[in-house]
Amino acid sequence: MRSIIVSLILAASALAADCGVCQGTRTVGRVPLFYPCQACQGTGTTADIPSEKTSSIPDRKPGQPRPSVCRVVCGVGASLECSSGVLVRVSGTSGLVLTAWHCVRSNRDAVDVSFPDGSTTRARVVAWDQDWDLAALVVGRPDAEPVAIASQAPRLGDPLTIAGYGPAGVYREQTGKVTDYGSPTRKHPAQFVELEGAARQGDSGGPIFDQAGQLAGVLFGTVRNRTIGSCSTRIALFLAEADRKAPVATLCEVKP
Repeated sequence: MRSIIVSLILAASALAADCGVCQGTRTVGRVPLFYPCQACQGTGTTADIPSEKTSSIPDRKPGQPRPSVCRVVCGVGASLECSSGVLVRVSGTSGLVLTAWHCVRSNRDAVDVSFPDGSTTRARVVAWDQDWDLAALVVGRPDAEPVAIASQAPRLGDPLTIAGYGPAGVYREQTGKVTDYGSPTRKHPAQFVELEGAARQGDSGGPIFDQAGQLAGVLFGTVRNRTIGSCSTRIALFLAEADRKAPVATLCEVKP
């Protein structure tokens, strides 16, 4: 019996060896942006990984993308970067998508956006804010309604849901409570919202929804198993500043 127990312990240890990619740290990336390791799904080991749970949403099947949540692909070839975004405005034949600035800054002239309706359109970067990691993209109008931006920032303890397509285009939602607020520097107001749970690489730029389905933030990364993004009040200021520089009609005009 003792030999059987020892054998089982050794077998379990072998199965749970440190991940060869993240070396057991469970994350990849560099300061200040870290993401759960995709090789071990953030477990830090090579043990069998439990399947991810997808939050249930009224009127939609589990795992079904919200029509307003899009995948953003920037660059070509080896420089290809995949991220996520969300539709916040429409006008005529155009729409306006929010994403994270770091996702599109490397190649602003080669950005494509795909929606759950099957449409893919070339995007034009029309506004960005490096401090708050926000960018606005003009796209061809999809068959989707834009998401309303919450008028108030979420409160500590409020449940929020992040959404995105990850590194391989697989849609996922995850819900966690607000744990804290932060800022880019001490000179900035505390308008980075932090919530429980880690986003995946490729979720950057994706929406943070409140329980009413309104946009509570746009995520940009993960630190210590917490997702961080600019909250809704900062997003409103970002869009207001963009509107001052260019009318709304211009922001939603796709130029050839």
